[in-house]
Amino acid sequence: MEDMDLITKESTNLKTRHKTIYNLTKKGLKTNKILYELTMYSLTELECSKLDDNIKNEILSNYQKSLFNER
Repeated sequence: MEDMDLITKESTNLKTRHKTIYNLTKKGLKTNKILYELTMYSLTELECSKLDDNIKNEILSNYQKSLFNER
């Protein structure tokens, strides 16, 4: 995903541990929007999901919150 410029990788060496943070690039954010739309479609239009409506709504709500918080 780094090679495709979808994410950036940031590594830090703290005194006690090594930490790696991945961030979406602008291109990655565009991809995330596509994945969100596919998720919306599969949960609302396809009848193959065995999830009840409350779970579907929770998934959609959480995904939408994370999508818009990343901007």
